[in-house]
This record gives sequence, structure tokens and C-alpha cells, in this order.
Amino acid sequence: KTDFQFNEFVEELLDPTSDDIISVTDFKIFLSWFGPFKKCVENANHVLSYPYFFGAMTSLEAQRLLDNQPIGTFLVRFNEKDFGNFVISC
Repeated sequence: KTDFQFNEFVEELLDPTSDDIISVTDFKIFLSWFGPFKKCVENANHVLSYPYFFGAMTSLEAQRLLDNQPIGTFLVRFNEKDFGNFVISC
């Protein structure tokens, strides 16, 4: 991912409603995935750099992307129900 994509992705994570306000809840969720605070940007950059990481998407969206892909193809995404965890879809 380019720096632009990274910045756009982090902005979407921190401000999912695109209202230019980062709520305490949004920041808490961000830290649950990428904390501790002192390393959150470094951790986010590390995770987001993987080509198989697709971020926020539903299981249905992931399945649509994986349909017609070779056996063994996978992606990693945020867990949509259990913040702070990731899911491997294949």
C-alpha cells in the first residue's frame, strides 16, 4: 500500500463516519487493533502493508472477493463482531 492508501485507510478507521471527529470509542477500537498507544502508528503501518490484509469488510464481502480464486487463496480482515481481533477468510 502506498503512503496515500495508508493515510486514507487510517483516516477511515479513526473516523468511520467521515465527520472529521474522532470519538473516544473510535480511538479505543483503533487501539484495540493496533495498540499500545506508543506503537499504534507503527503497528498499523506494519499490518496494513501486507498485500493480503483487506481491513474492514463483512464475511459476505470477503467471500465475494474469494469466489473463483484458486484453492488456498486467503485474506485477513478485521473481525466485524469482536473488535481487536482479525479473521482469516479463505
